[in-house]
Amino acid sequence: MKKQREKIEGKWFSFIACLLAVTGAFLLPWADVGVKEYTLYGFFKAVYAAGGIAEYAPDGGNIYASYAVSYLALAAVLLAVVHEVLLLCSRRNRILNAGMYACTFIYFTGYTIFGGYDAGPALFAFVAVIGIEFLVVLYLEQSKEINENYRLMKKRERREREERIRRLHFPGRYPREFYAVIWDNFKYRWKNYVLFILSGVLSAAFLTAAIGMNYILHSVHSVEDIVLGTGLQQILIRAVGLILFLTIFLTAFVFSYYIKSRMSDYRMFTVLGIRSRTLSVIMAAEYAGSLLISFIAGVAAGTGILLYMRHLLIKKLGPDVTVSDISPVIFLFALAGYIIVLMIATAINYESYLRVRDSFAAVKDVVSEKIPGRFLIPAALLGLEFIRSSIFDYSDTSMWTVISFILGLYLVISYGKAFLMKCIDKSDRYYYRHLLEKIPFYYRFKKNCRYLVMLTAIHLLALGVFLIQLCGNLIAEPAEKLCPYDFVLMMHEGDEDTVADIEQKYGARADIVPMLRVTSPTGNSFDFMASLIMFAPPGQNAGISESTYRKLYEARRLPEPPALGLKDDEIYLVFQQDSSFKVRPIDVSAGAELANPYLKLGQPDGEGEYKQWKVKDYECQILTGMLQRGSQENLVVFSDDYFNGAYAKTEEGIKNLCLINVPEEHYKDVDRELETLREQHIGDESYDYDIRVFYGSRQTVRDIVSERYTKEVVYAFVILMLAACACFLTYIKFSFEADDICRRYGFYDSMGMHERGQMKTIKKEMWPFAAVPLFISTVTAAIFTYSVFRLRTYGSSQTMDYMKTGGTMAAVYLVIQTAWMAWLVFQMKRRIRKSRINVGRQEV
Repeated sequence: MKKQREKIEGKWFSFIACLLAVTGAFLLPWADVGVKEYTLYGFFKAVYAAGGIAEYAPDGGNIYASYAVSYLALAAVLLAVVHEVLLLCSRRNRILNAGMYACTFIYFTGYTIFGGYDAGPALFAFVAVIGIEFLVVLYLEQSKEINENYRLMKKRERREREERIRRLHFPGRYPREFYAVIWDNFKYRWKNYVLFILSGVLSAAFLTAAIGMNYILHSVHSVEDIVLGTGLQQILIRAVGLILFLTIFLTAFVFSYYIKSRMSDYRMFTVLGIRSRTLSVIMAAEYAGSLLISFIAGVAAGTGILLYMRHLLIKKLGPDVTVSDISPVIFLFALAGYIIVLMIATAINYESYLRVRDSFAAVKDVVSEKIPGRFLIPAALLGLEFIRSSIFDYSDTSMWTVISFILGLYLVISYGKAFLMKCIDKSDRYYYRHLLEKIPFYYRFKKNCRYLVMLTAIHLLALGVFLIQLCGNLIAEPAEKLCPYDFVLMMHEGDEDTVADIEQKYGARADIVPMLRVTSPTGNSFDFMASLIMFAPPGQNAGISESTYRKLYEARRLPEPPALGLKDDEIYLVFQQDSSFKVRPIDVSAGAELANPYLKLGQPDGEGEYKQWKVKDYECQILTGMLQRGSQENLVVFSDDYFNGAYAKTEEGIKNLCLINVPEEHYKDVDRELETLREQHIGDESYDYDIRVFYGSRQTVRDIVSERYTKEVVYAFVILMLAACACFLTYIKFSFEADDICRRYGFYDSMGMHERGQMKTIKKEMWPFAAVPLFISTVTAAIFTYSVFRLRTYGSSQTMDYMKTGGTMAAVYLVIQTAWMAWLVFQMKRRIRKSRINVGRQEV
């Protein structure tokens, strides 16, 4: 029998579209490289004729990346040709079609990101035609099925609506007793509402405090680009993103618990004859009422924090500094953020709501979860490698390090625990001795492993990331000590007369030391948002000789540093930052690290090329001032011989670093005088948004103080949210399993197990979910903290201050988590005893 050929929807349309796309790609200009326009084939031919892309484009740039992804465009064209041939034979290969569409999409996305050459008409025409062909053919193939499914869906909805009306028809009114039952149920379940409200209070309070801090500080802090995210914006953007994630996670988790815990009550209401619409109104009223109370309480708490922080700022900065008042705009933005969080959390649990409202399904019985049985040892070893690399490659409060650690921990706990259970099961003595407390892992293995990993991740973020950042901020030196000079001027040739005039008129003291501007191809001022829009400004630092380095030490009355012993190809870095910042490489371009940055003497577009230098060592010390949070104007120390030779040859305009101290009453006058120099050399600020011709200590101190207060509020909130998440997770876990645990221990009681043995077993069953995550996170946090001491070159006094502050806060955190678990164990014991008493009464 002859095989019936498949009917191909849109066959001729697809053939004509692909023919046009392929013809255009081979005949019309595809790439415009500035000198000549090439077809797609001509572009590859020109590159191969030149001997490769490196010879074709010796200046480099994004054309390398665009050339690489252009192979995907060539593959898409070739697949389109094969597709046409198959269509003529009335054949179609869906894998081939998927490859054609995927190559086109990935190529166009890559070209959009990298650029590299100007697109000719063929490029856009090919992508547009292939895209239209995909949409039209997809519609033709699915339209018949879609229409039929739509007709059946409408028919089914009409029948369900008629059945619902017939079943739930209620012609009269509810009696007064019915409302009394609902009210009594509401009072009986008040704990569920409290838990739900608390999760929203933390979210609203944080949003109010974070948005409010940014608003009241905008008149104090230097102007920043909110898109690029520098300084204050970096703190808020990073913390707000994590807090919103935690809030969504917490709200969704609590809402899921709330819905499932209310299922039995809602089923009781249906038995009593409640209408579906009335039940929906009750659920909406509970949900909206709880969230409204959460928002009001959270806004009140956040406003209180704002008022207190504003009072501290005014007290710190002085009454002459203008700190913005609290505006209603803050609450509007907080409300908008709160609504977004709730919309996402509600969407996550929407299916749970529909299941409760429409089907009133009960919580499913516990089904035994499958324990991993394959690749146990390789997976566990891979997890250990992730953990090892995250510890030994730790780079100072890096979130990626924590993610790598958590991934490794998940593999070790899941597969290592499965391997351990497999080995233990071989020993009957040990298996039966510890069977009772291990039973939950035998039928809830994956769920319990997830809880352990989530709790460990939360504790590690609190103790190993944000506690480090908060304590580093709390032990930092006062902001005034971070700016030992009133003004720091990058002094050009010809500025000597202005500086001398300032000294004479205002009684100022100017210390002038020789320097060379040292630039890196990519600075570290900006956040990841800058990289997304391909904005990578160069970095600027001050190059000095070792002799000048020692003079700066002497001027600051610091102990004499040891001899550096630098060679001509070596440098020594002085990161001018306080204890709250991690050491950041002065060059973050590709291939550069802290130990080997690419540097050039002079302006970024000046003569000379960037070359890689060897960093012999570094230190964190304030010698000229913490300018731009230590991300710019750090000190690069050269050997005296190399510096003197380079200084004599340089034609750079900046040749001296001028450190000025002035009497308090003349600060504004000197600031006004230096503004004239800034206008003369304003081109120096065109390379980077952060770079300045001169830096004034007053504004720098204000920036430091405002950022510190923001950090204290934000990081304290993050730790509080993490602590709350950990408590909520443990509460929800054992609350979900409470009925099952009571039934299980009732069975133990029936089998003759003594009460003392039951209480001992429940402790062994519950405490590991607090002890194991806390132990792992505490040990790892201690290792990370020790690494921070070494990376930031903390002295003995700084280390002791940190241990006192951080140790106290960590102890409080651990006590809270331990006390919370002890309370949960106590409540579970009471519930088991109460359940046994009730069973005894029923038997009597």
